[in-house]
Amino acid sequence: MSDRNATVSGEHSSQINPEAHSPQEIQIALYSRKQAFDYFEKAYFGRALAHLFVALRLIPEWRSELRFMFWQALSGGCKQLADENRLEDTINLRQEASLLYPDDEMILMDLGSIYFKLDDIEKSLKYYYKALELCPTFLPASRAIQSIHNKQVERWHFRMLNDTDRNEAYNRAIAHLIQKGFSSVLDVGTGTGILSLFAAREGADKIWACESNPFMFKIAQSVLAENKLSERVNLINKTSSSIHIPSDIPQKVSLLVTEIFDAGLFGEGVLPTLINAWENLLLPPLYSSEGCDEPNSNQAVVVPFSATVWVAAVQCIDIARRHRLLPSACLCRKTRTTVLCRKSKSDTIDFGAVKLCKFCEAPLDELHQDRRDLNCCLDDASVVLNASEPYTTENLEHVPFGFELLSKPHKLLEINFNSLEELKAYSQNMLREKKMTVLTDTAGSCDALALWFHLNLDNNGTVLSTAPFSEVGVFRGTCWHQAIFPSFTSKPVMPDDSILLNINLKEGALDISMDSNVPGESKRLFSITDNILAFLNNKTWTRAFNAAAVDFAKTVSQIPVTSKKIMDLNPFPVFGLRMLRDCDPSWKLWAKAETNNDKEFIISVARQNSVSESQLAFITHETLDHNVKDEKFEFVCVNVVDASGEFAENLTDTLPILQNMLSSTGKIIPHSLSIECQLIESERLMLESRIVSDENVKNFFIKKFINNFAVDYHLDVPYRSLKCRKLSNPCELLKLGISPLESSTICGEHKQKISIPSIEEGSVTGIIYWVKLYITPRMDPLSTICHDSHCNQVVLFSSLDVKAHQNVNLECQFWYGMLDVKLSLAES
Repeated sequence: MSDRNATVSGEHSSQINPEAHSPQEIQIALYSRKQAFDYFEKAYFGRALAHLFVALRLIPEWRSELRFMFWQALSGGCKQLADENRLEDTINLRQEASLLYPDDEMILMDLGSIYFKLDDIEKSLKYYYKALELCPTFLPASRAIQSIHNKQVERWHFRMLNDTDRNEAYNRAIAHLIQKGFSSVLDVGTGTGILSLFAAREGADKIWACESNPFMFKIAQSVLAENKLSERVNLINKTSSSIHIPSDIPQKVSLLVTEIFDAGLFGEGVLPTLINAWENLLLPPLYSSEGCDEPNSNQAVVVPFSATVWVAAVQCIDIARRHRLLPSACLCRKTRTTVLCRKSKSDTIDFGAVKLCKFCEAPLDELHQDRRDLNCCLDDASVVLNASEPYTTENLEHVPFGFELLSKPHKLLEINFNSLEELKAYSQNMLREKKMTVLTDTAGSCDALALWFHLNLDNNGTVLSTAPFSEVGVFRGTCWHQAIFPSFTSKPVMPDDSILLNINLKEGALDISMDSNVPGESKRLFSITDNILAFLNNKTWTRAFNAAAVDFAKTVSQIPVTSKKIMDLNPFPVFGLRMLRDCDPSWKLWAKAETNNDKEFIISVARQNSVSESQLAFITHETLDHNVKDEKFEFVCVNVVDASGEFAENLTDTLPILQNMLSSTGKIIPHSLSIECQLIESERLMLESRIVSDENVKNFFIKKFINNFAVDYHLDVPYRSLKCRKLSNPCELLKLGISPLESSTICGEHKQKISIPSIEEGSVTGIIYWVKLYITPRMDPLSTICHDSHCNQVVLFSSLDVKAHQNVNLECQFWYGMLDVKLSLAES
């Protein structure tokens, strides 16, 4: 019997050697074993674990057979302790478990996880690496190590270091100013040390570089040593605001270089950083309008010299879908009071195979509408994202279905980083309630304002732009994305319409809201979490769950009242609410709601669809195994894939619990899934994941140090807009069950090897994969790469040169929701 089978069904013990144990020991062990199984099936993991400790200490021969069950009970028990904030108790429990299983990779993995939660990275890595030593193919440990790498070195470092335009522009500006005599340098936020390397190569006399991140600081130390510049660049493991003269640096400097800018320019704290530097670390500023005059020993300059911020109105269906609930049907053509009565060259936009109205962004094709479906658009409110920040960041060049500028770029502001007075004025919010008008020149729906900036690096013609398009005479810094200030209501515009901007600088970040001169119905805003909004804007899936509910509702007339219960754990309970609407009022729905706003929204949609609030109950992930474990459900609808493309967090932990909550005729929806994949070649993905060549960093030796923190997978990849070459056709990698009736389930370990032919010659960057869900036998599967999917995809990196029509082996390892695939060429 396998570990997994023993966990779910086996109470029968292996043979016990009666000569090795007393009758009393055997009796106690058998009782404890039975109790452990009983408690485990009811998800009382702490009690199950206590009985397992007793049984396994008395009968060590059972340890191999019950190993997996013990680990699951340990994980569940420790989770319950962690939820009670008893992290030290979880460490003690795991250390006690390690005495039973002294060299077990799963126990070591658990110990590493708890130290990670305690932010003890060193101890966490120690246990993860030890687990890998015991089992080199143990996928959870390798993924955990890479998760730490992601935390230690954020992924934008790779994108920035590979940005050759940015590197060339900064190098040119630093060279120009050092040649002018600004030869004592402070590099603020040095990262890998690349700007200090530029300064050293160009002949700076003295260089200090500060970096507060301890991991980046160590990388910078290694980079400087490898480039034989440790003696010339003095590294300081502090923020610049913590540096003092003369304890950290002996004197004030003449040149400060930095790139601590986010997509909105100010968001990484450049204002307080430069104010502190001018007041405490720099010589007096050199003022110039034409260029840098010949300096003397008491002058200083900051690179970049200044910045200009630009803003434009944009239409982008992908941004709209993530910030407001779009209508299911277009009404523009049925009303005389619409902007469509005004002249427009085009009144549609392409959304995959679907045409959308350009003004309300709803489908025009009646085939994509079913007025019997659950109505999730509230009559008295606009449903919008509950946003915690004034703007998001977006690489407009690569958004799915593109974007369109509805206005010319308008200059929002200019700031001189070499003027202490100007920096202080901005810091004290000189933009307070500033107003500005943007004039549109194209018809459409204003979904957002896009913001970017020009960095005037040296006041000598070296300009670096973060615009989403190329511009003549300036370097283009592609490592920065654009700041997006979304519209939370529909804003249809025509040429020569004006959009009024309200501009503020709040808590060190730009905040822009907009009003339009286009009249429209004023509604209250109902804010919900991003996962619900994205799910509801996936009309393909919501229609499918409506259809599945209609099918199942026809089969439940004979269900006893005690079993008329549904649990819908999707981001929004479309299936559950539609079942309640179509079935008799004795049915009850348990839905997931993480916030009060989400709960109120579900209740409001229920009322609008003639479902009584008394039929609803709410759970969170934390209350799932406590509040409803004794209920029996006829339908359990499971959320399988999260927005990043990975399998949903805690899916394989909660699925066994949910399976035990099914009635005798109960069903899990979806009942199974398949994982499909494709071989691709993508330069963009490589540039975002590792340093491709030291040539990208002006031939300094950086690659081998920063690439130690590269990972072999990339989450949240929008395949619909990914610039890549497809080197194979899509293929099915695995078919896995979700229902307990399926043989090969997602809660398990699976290995499989398949061979697929390449379709053209190229160099494989990786394997991109997505998921298909099977809801009912009658329906086509739902795919996470449908045109309006709320999920992105995952890429597993690989490197393999292939010829056209050459067979490639894919060796797949699946471990409880984690997937890895190794590539090799098939033998001829």
